[in-house]
This record gives sequence, C-alpha cells and structure tokens, in this order.
Amino acid sequence: MRTDLHRLGLRQMASRPERSKALLVANRPKAQLVVTKPDRLGRSLEHLIELSKTLQDRGVDLVVLDQGIDTSTAVGRMFFQILGHRHWVAC
Repeated sequence: MRTDLHRLGLRQMASRPERSKALLVANRPKAQLVVTKPDRLGRSLEHLIELSKTLQDRGVDLVVLDQGIDTSTAVGRMFFQILGHRHWVAC
C-alpha cells in the first residue's frame, strides 16, 4: 500500500491507514469520497487542497458532510478554488 500512495503523490498521508485505504479505493472517475469533516482527510489546509486536486485529476468528487461541500457541483468546485487561492496568497 505504501508504494501505491507514493506513486499517487500522497506519501505524507501514508501514516493514516484508514484514510489511505479510502483514497486508494476512490480512484475511478465519477466516484465520490464522502467524509464527515475535512479534518478526517487533511492535517492542514495545504494537505486538503493537494488532496482535492489529486481527486479532481482522477475524476473523483469530494463530499464533506458537515460543511455542505460537494465538488460534483459548481459551488463545491468554486469553494475549493477560492480556498486554494486564499491559501497561496497568504503564503
């Protein structure tokens, strides 16, 4: 499993095995990765943005239940674009 995570560019996430399993399964276009809270996926905003881009490249939608975020919708994609833009401006 560790090799697969490295290949996918997600080596910093290899220390959380359940999340790692979910990310490896969510690799088909039109699939959805559903989590209750964003902190279940990333330890920092940077990790969350990186993960969102990786999922988007795979054609996988991200749904965060407690935030009402769904990247299969235009509003959900816009949320992550704004989040990413604000993060890079602040850096």
